[in-house]
This record gives sequence, structure tokens and C-alpha cells, in this order.
Amino acid sequence: MRGRLINKFMADIRRVDPEATRDVDDGHGNSGMNDVFRELAKVKDADGGAVGTSPRQEMGPLLVPCQVEPLSYKETSMVPDGDDPRSIIKLVFFRRDFERLELIGEDGMPLLRKGDRLESILLKDGVTVQQGFPEGMYLDNFKNDSFGLNMSNPKANLIVAMFKPRPRGING
Repeated sequence: MRGRLINKFMADIRRVDPEATRDVDDGHGNSGMNDVFRELAKVKDADGGAVGTSPRQEMGPLLVPCQVEPLSYKETSMVPDGDDPRSIIKLVFFRRDFERLELIGEDGMPLLRKGDRLESILLKDGVTVQQGFPEGMYLDNFKNDSFGLNMSNPKANLIVAMFKPRPRGING
């Protein structure tokens, strides 16, 4: 047995669609994706000035069971945003749910990327608990975690993801 989540919620995650974003053109021959750095590129405005918009294109909603983990005061007070406890949202996912949704790549890592957006957190029955994060909450990092007690064949049971606010700009 690989375990389970204790207090289950549903996370509505909107993943960046790299292909659709790459197809965004600013009229000056610039793509919406920077293939060298594998991140969003700033799309220039109509007159070619420095001010531009985000070319971000997203895939459809992805509902994944999760557990919301509170962060300690010490962790939240050390972030650049100050001691705002809502400045970081830590979600724990059960790896088996990612496998069921075919969200594990050939390399064994989740098919998430930095910059994927957390749209909302819902109860299992679909009732919204939290939605419309003012600054937007974006995936900052994630890792495989909790390799269980079977040391002859250790496998990650959990995926821990940290979402942080970021302005909707060149990287959002």
C-alpha cells in the first residue's frame, strides 16, 4: 500500500501550453516562447515599443486531488514578500493520482512546469474554497517526496508543489 491523502481537496491547475504560446506572434516575427530558455517571451506592442504583453496560452482545467499544507510562521516570514502567510501555497499530491491522469513523464517526473497557474482550490464535491488569487499563484517548484518504508524498492509516493504570487508579466 502506498498511502493516501488525509484532507483531500481538488486543485484546479492551468498548465502553460508551450505550442499555443509559441504560435503567438507580435507582428514583428517574434514568437511567444523563448526556446533557448524554455520560458515565455515578452510580446512587443503594436508599435514595437518596449512595453508588451504576456503571450501566455493555457491548456484546459486540470483537476487534481491534493492536500493543502500550511507553512510555519518562520517559513513565511523569510520570503521577500514579508510575513504574508498567503504568499506561498504548498500543495501535496498523491503520485498515484498523477499516474492515473497520465501526468508522469517518461523520466518519472510530473508533467508540470514552472509558471503553471493555480486557478482555485475546491472541495471534493466541487464547491470552491479559494479562487481568484489577486496576484495569481504560479508554480515555483516541485519535487518527488516520501519514498516510503520499502528500502528494497523505494518509490516516491508524493509530489510537493510550491505556488507563489507573480505579476502577470513576461514570466506570468
